[in-house]
Amino acid sequence: MGPVYGLLLGVLTPVLSFLLTGMPPAAKLAFMVLELATYGGACGLFHRKMNLHLSLVLAMLAGRAVYALSLFVAGNLLHLNVPAVGAVTAAVVTGLPGITLQLILIPALEPLLRRASGLFGAPAQ
Repeated sequence: MGPVYGLLLGVLTPVLSFLLTGMPPAAKLAFMVLELATYGGACGLFHRKMNLHLSLVLAMLAGRAVYALSLFVAGNLLHLNVPAVGAVTAAVVTGLPGITLQLILIPALEPLLRRASGLFGAPAQ
C-alpha cells in the first residue's frame, strides 16, 4: 500500500478505536498515533527496498523509537517524570505475542491480499 496509506492508517486506526471503544485511553492516544503512524509509514517505505520481514522489524523498531522519543519530549515539556525507557521496555515485553503474530501472519497474508485487491502493487505471481 505504500508509506502514505500506511501512515494514514496508523493515524486513523487508534483514533477510530478511541472514538468507538474508548481504547486506547485518552492519555495514551497521541503517543499511539505517533507510534502507529511511524509503523505504517516506515513499513511502506522499507518494503519498497527490502523483504517484508525486515521491513516489519525495522518499522517496529522505528515505531518504538518514536514512542520513546514522544514520551521523553512530552515529559520534558510538561515537566513530568516519564520513564520512557521503562515504558518502551514494558511495551515491547507485553507486545511480544503481537509482534510474533505480525511477523508470522502479515507475510502469510500479503500474497493473498495482492491477488485479491492489487493494493500492494502488481499481483503475486
